[in-house]
Amino acid sequence: MPKELLFEIGTEEIPAGYMGPALSQIKEMAQKYLTDADFKFVSPKTYGTPRRMVLLLPEIEFSSVGATAELQKILPKIIAGISFPKSMRWADGNLRFARPIRWMTAVFGGEVIDFEIDGLKSGDFSYGHRFLGPSQFIVKNFEQYQQELKNRFVILDQKERKNSIKNEIEAAAAKVGGKVLPDEKLLETVTWLVEYPTVLLGSFKKDFLLLPKEVLIIAMRQQQKYFSLVNDKENPLPCLLPHFITISNMKVDEPEIIIKGNEKVLAARLNDAQFLFEADKKVALAKRVEGLRKVTFQEKLGSMHEKAQRLARLSEFVASVVDPKVKSNAAHAALLAKADLLTEMVGEFPELQGVMGKYYAKLSGEKETVALAIAEQYLPRFSGDGLPTTKEGAIVSLADKIDSLVGYFSLGLAPTATEDPYALRRQALGVLQIIWQAEFPVSLKNLIDKAATLYKKSDKEKKKIDKDLVEFFSGRAENFLESKKVSKPIIGAVLSLGVNDLLSVKKRIEALEKAQGRAELELLKSAMKRINNILGKKTSKKTVGPKFLQEPAEKDLYKIITETQKVFEKKIKQRDFEGALNALMVVAPFIHKFFDKVLVMAKNKKVKENRIILLGAVRVMANEIADFSKVI
Repeated sequence: MPKELLFEIGTEEIPAGYMGPALSQIKEMAQKYLTDADFKFVSPKTYGTPRRMVLLLPEIEFSSVGATAELQKILPKIIAGISFPKSMRWADGNLRFARPIRWMTAVFGGEVIDFEIDGLKSGDFSYGHRFLGPSQFIVKNFEQYQQELKNRFVILDQKERKNSIKNEIEAAAAKVGGKVLPDEKLLETVTWLVEYPTVLLGSFKKDFLLLPKEVLIIAMRQQQKYFSLVNDKENPLPCLLPHFITISNMKVDEPEIIIKGNEKVLAARLNDAQFLFEADKKVALAKRVEGLRKVTFQEKLGSMHEKAQRLARLSEFVASVVDPKVKSNAAHAALLAKADLLTEMVGEFPELQGVMGKYYAKLSGEKETVALAIAEQYLPRFSGDGLPTTKEGAIVSLADKIDSLVGYFSLGLAPTATEDPYALRRQALGVLQIIWQAEFPVSLKNLIDKAATLYKKSDKEKKKIDKDLVEFFSGRAENFLESKKVSKPIIGAVLSLGVNDLLSVKKRIEALEKAQGRAELELLKSAMKRINNILGKKTSKKTVGPKFLQEPAEKDLYKIITETQKVFEKKIKQRDFEGALNALMVVAPFIHKFFDKVLVMAKNKKVKENRIILLGAVRVMANEIADFSKVI
């Protein structure tokens, strides 16, 4: 008969970032260990607060006697198996854990599962909120347990806490005519910081709104875990309000006391930020560039000043291909790009690199396009982040990432299967995203070669860097295209031609996707299959000899190939792969007619060779679009 298993690990407050992964591990281990022990059960559920991690199996049964004995082995294994970013031994115990374990609740069908870890015994009791309801209570089953926790000011279900916080902060923001600045990461964090969330609305001096909005937001979010508020208007664009929302883990009769304390702390931080901003404004951004000589980019790759010089040259190189009209602005933005590293504000808030450069560039009288390019140089910073919106910004960001990739690869510091300390995978993905979105007609090999030249690498070194990086980009490109929902057969068919010209990769994929389902494409695919069966992996690039053409079907095929090649080559040069594919699909019926009417392996060697050359001419064209042997 199925029984309920409730297992709680009670601890000191665990860091917010640890909780989600820990609960996932508990669920995975429970499924594995219980399955291995021949338990039958419905899907485990996990719950958590800063002080507790809970595993619930509503229905679990064992095929024979001894369920309790098995669980006595499994539950301690789960505790010992939880991995945290940082853990240590506590007091005289041997178990490594994120924080000390204070109690363990293990109830199976109303009975205690007895086990012991580091001298601490399991039981059928738990505790409420540390301050609002700290008393111990007996646990009988999950429903009773959850209700007892609510009575003691603990909302166990993290989803319920999160929704409660979200609804209450929106209601609080509306009281001052605003709305909460969306911040899913902060919402997730505060959910794991409290057991009984109380929303408090505070304010700060309007004078602080003269600071860059990013400074205010990061000071509130990062240091204080406050939500920022914006006005509830779409036109003009929403702007910050002099208010904030904090989430307390306490229910108090006089919230004003807590609010005043938070306001005082925030005011001190914003006063400091204001002082730093005013000090930074006294020095023009361009005058800071020389100081970059004292800032190290990488011990063996030189200073940030040297990097800035390379970025300017590399940006010129990219702009000359993309749009020569923006070359000057892009190069100037690249030269100034790292100057804000020397400002007090970036020293205090490193996350504002580039962002503060934009503000200081504007204050120094630089062009708007230059200032925006400085801000966009680090985009995208993370998965799902925005991409540069200006051509200059895209160029500088591309140059920055290529420079770093070439530099680190030249030192043999490519990512391994388990480590990527310089975030080079993210940098490579950023390169692909930028080229893809901006549709830059650039060659990755040319970019790599130019960057390696600026590092003054030898031809031998360049060759190795080029080989390693192109291979690295190919791996990243496959993952990138999968994220774009491109089918695996099309990815394989197109990437087999190489990733060097990413714009052509994009256009090839678009052409193939648009043609999917068309009878003409199916006819071409089957025709190419017949050609591949005959030719194998070898393709002759010799010229067809018209005098060796004997049968009408092969003459017709030769004629249509000759007519198509002129149009086809023009379309390929223009990266009009849709047009090229359409032209090639016209040839497909003639290929099938050729196979139906002509014996390729003729007795006459010259006739046979000529027919193979004729088919090779078709495959040469097809290979400009994709490897059709991989297009299903």
